[in-house]
Amino acid sequence: MVVTGLLVAPVEGCREEARTRLEALSWAEIHYEDGEGRWVVTIESEDTGEAIERNKELQEYPEILMAEMAEHFVGEETSSVKEPDGAEALRAIMTSKRAKPEVEQ
Repeated sequence: MVVTGLLVAPVEGCREEARTRLEALSWAEIHYEDGEGRWVVTIESEDTGEAIERNKELQEYPEILMAEMAEHFVGEETSSVKEPDGAEALRAIMTSKRAKPEVEQ
């Protein structure tokens, strides 16, 4: 089994259409939403080649602006798997609040 984590952003104005399309897929699941239109989506596949093809399929949906691989896990054993170097940075980006400029009145 291969589990792949993707950072996905729907096209502005197409969020619900993109969600409906993703939820219809038996091999994809939205795991996190940041409230600004970005999602962490996991896809399950039999092998790496299928994971790549499923990622490409999502990238071709007109409702999807971006679907980029962020994490990839192959196999059943989890004891020896360590978090990739960029995982903490991705988590920080997804949970950070953008600074909003102050408006003078």
